[in-house]
Amino acid sequence: MSTVAALLAATVACCQHAFVLDTTFKTTIQSKYVNSIYSFPDGSLFISGSMKFPGDLSFRGSAKLFQNGVQDVAFPAFPYSTGGGSI
Repeated sequence: MSTVAALLAATVACCQHAFVLDTTFKTTIQSKYVNSIYSFPDGSLFISGSMKFPGDLSFRGSAKLFQNGVQDVAFPAFPYSTGGGSI
């Protein structure tokens, strides 16, 4: 899953050329999918969909990731919804 997220982040990041994979981007998403990605000006990402991180008891609908893919745990988690978490 981290390879898929890295590929998506590489295509969203404004400072990289298309199809250049950022091998330093790692995320710990353990299951499900990312439906939408929003890139902040500082390079961090807001992701939505249906996902679980280590320690999560249930699925969440969104998360914020730092530039390297690490989850920003200070960002409030939104619950999973049946809409798939589209931004």
